[in-house]
Amino acid sequence: MPGARWGYGTQGDVYGYELHAWVTSSGAIVQDLVRPANLHDTTVSDEFNRRWPDFGGPRIIGDKGYGCLGYVFPPNSNTRYDTGWRLGRHPRLRKRIATVFSGLVEAQIRSVQTKTVRSLRLRVVLAVLTHNLARP
Repeated sequence: MPGARWGYGTQGDVYGYELHAWVTSSGAIVQDLVRPANLHDTTVSDEFNRRWPDFGGPRIIGDKGYGCLGYVFPPNSNTRYDTGWRLGRHPRLRKRIATVFSGLVEAQIRSVQTKTVRSLRLRVVLAVLTHNLARP
């Protein structure tokens, strides 16, 4: 597919695209982006930040891939600055985010064989719509 690139994921090298999503504390997916796998998380997060006012200026909580100033992420054992991570609140939100993404994986968007970016985007939109309509 055009635009697909080699990138590195949590399970090794990946060819194709990655899904980046904003998940609210209630578990709703409010924004998603499908981008080539070679783009770094902080590069993609710049696109998310453009729409902050639409969602009341939410705080971005991510994994260590989003590890830069202005983002909340779990610290490494040798981190010498405040990452914004608070044990009383953020682990529950990370668990919520992980639960949402595992639901999307169950919707079979993790390893999809499509011929066009448009058909991939349609599968993602349908999975997100199904998730948002099915949540309590």
